[in-house]
Amino acid sequence: MAFTAGLNPEIIRAFALEALAKNIAFWDRARNADGDVIKGQKVWHPNLAAPAAIVRNRTVLPAIIGQKVDVTTDYTLDNYSTDPVLVSFLEGIFTYDKYNQHMGQDMRAVSEDIAGMLLYYWAANVPAAYIIRTKAASDSVAPHIPGATGNRRAVVPADFKEARQVMTKASIPQEGRIAVIDTDMLGTLTDNFLNTTNRDYTSIYNPSTGKLEKLEGFEIIEVPFAMAFSNAGTPAALTPITDGGGRVTDFGAAANGGALLYHPDFVERAVGDLKVFENLNDATMYGSY
Repeated sequence: MAFTAGLNPEIIRAFALEALAKNIAFWDRARNADGDVIKGQKVWHPNLAAPAAIVRNRTVLPAIIGQKVDVTTDYTLDNYSTDPVLVSFLEGIFTYDKYNQHMGQDMRAVSEDIAGMLLYYWAANVPAAYIIRTKAASDSVAPHIPGATGNRRAVVPADFKEARQVMTKASIPQEGRIAVIDTDMLGTLTDNFLNTTNRDYTSIYNPSTGKLEKLEGFEIIEVPFAMAFSNAGTPAALTPITDGGGRVTDFGAAANGGALLYHPDFVERAVGDLKVFENLNDATMYGSY
């Protein structure tokens, strides 16, 4: 990542990590794999094999001896970089406010791209048995995914109930569950609360603030961008960022929006090396970059 010249790399790293945590609402709702990063660009860590067999009131001896064979998980981190920025006068840019002034806007943009790709990677690895389609009675809402046409079935509270049941039956911890949902889907969901007289939702939804705190045990995290999925028999997550930069502007006419409901024990993120490149006092540019 290229930053303004003359800045301390360690200070920049701390600033960047703080910006990620501040700009990505679910950043701290995942396992931190920073300690498993190798050479600043690849994550490698062993996963424990299946647990040993459990026998109640054992009567057969000797017990069967098993051997655990651990497997490893590894993946390469994405690399994000910003174009160089020319600064004519370096004096006075070393305060926190100046860091924020010069890099804050870039970090907000980078953070949104990272957030979108994190959700994509996590969703792309969800088993088919854990994918739930929305259950509204009819196709009643216009799609909000770029390029999609036609109407879609709205997300309803019953979808969250099913997700809760599926996760509980899979022995996924009930405490700490998260639902990341984009602002359009959340608006459709909260319409259910405003349009029903069968249940009082005021304890979890405040229409004056637009905040939905929890639903079926899931903490609700609202994000500004939508997650896109194919309309295949087993929906596949669609990448939101193109290689080389830029958000995808057309996911196809059949694309659907989706939310990701998960537990932090089952997802992770990591930060590798952060490098600072500089060219001080370039006479041809009349400044540093």
